[in-house]
Amino acid sequence: MAQGTFGQAKVIGPAAGLMGALPPGVTARFDLLDYGRRMLSLDVSRPALAQGNNAEIDIGLLVDSAGTPPDWDLAAMELTGQKQCFVLLIPTQLSQTNVSGVAALVQTSPGTSAVALAAAMRDVDASVQRVAAQPKVVPVDPPDWPGLSSAIQSLVSVDRQRAALNFLAQQTDARLTENVTLTADPSVLAQLAAAVVEAMKNSPQARDRASVGWVLEWTTLQLLMRIENGGKLPPELAAVLAVYAGEVGRNPATLEQVARGVRDSQDLKNRLAEENFNFLDDSSPAARMRAYDWLASRGLAPAGYDPLGSPVDRRKALDAAEESADQGAPPQTTTNISP
Repeated sequence: MAQGTFGQAKVIGPAAGLMGALPPGVTARFDLLDYGRRMLSLDVSRPALAQGNNAEIDIGLLVDSAGTPPDWDLAAMELTGQKQCFVLLIPTQLSQTNVSGVAALVQTSPGTSAVALAAAMRDVDASVQRVAAQPKVVPVDPPDWPGLSSAIQSLVSVDRQRAALNFLAQQTDARLTENVTLTADPSVLAQLAAAVVEAMKNSPQARDRASVGWVLEWTTLQLLMRIENGGKLPPELAAVLAVYAGEVGRNPATLEQVARGVRDSQDLKNRLAEENFNFLDDSSPAARMRAYDWLASRGLAPAGYDPLGSPVDRRKALDAAEESADQGAPPQTTTNISP
């Protein structure tokens, strides 16, 4: 490997390796994680009945479905008082890299220091406590997660980003992400794909359609806000944002205020509806018309309100709608607007 026989290599673990004691009855597990997802696990176990320096060491290997399980038997090896060394070459792929395989170099030798043994027993105690605190029911991924996960991994490939984002948006009902995906240029698309990958890495609990959809929508909205604040939002994306957020989407300061501290998708929808309702009292007829159309398309426009009506009539309709909302009545809508 050092001579490059297997191609370019790089150490991804500590240069000095991970060292520790392995008392009888203990299994040490080494995990390789890729964006929080376990790609492979190597288990090194010493049977509980092991005595002295002569002991059988059991080796276990778990490879994620993205990798290729090896064909050899890893059942056991004998530790007979001498240093033992072996290497496992595991074909697997890691996101955003050209890695095609991982090598695990394992060395075992008899005897250990009191410090290493004490550290090993502390690790055992901590492991026991973690297991005791876990729920009795083993969590199971939703049935649609494998497809979503595969699409998320595809986002690292430039030629697959648009298709992967569109698939994710359609599967999770993330309309803002879908519209941006269909209209954005390759530069914005690449930014969105990278932002989604990072957001999913930071959201390990997002594994069903609803939670993944919220990550997509929120990430897309944040990206559009950043571009808009920089004064470089293309007209086609400005139109997408206006369709999504109504008159709020045309006002960066208001949109930023609405988005501050949002908890989930429903919270964002409520805030957008509230701010568009406030725009019904704006001095600009165009702003009132756009806010009214957005509310009406969602069944939230106040009954009897005409965005081009007199100030007195508009105020009367808005007061009636606010009074109805205070009493907990559902919104009443109308489609009668001035030509």
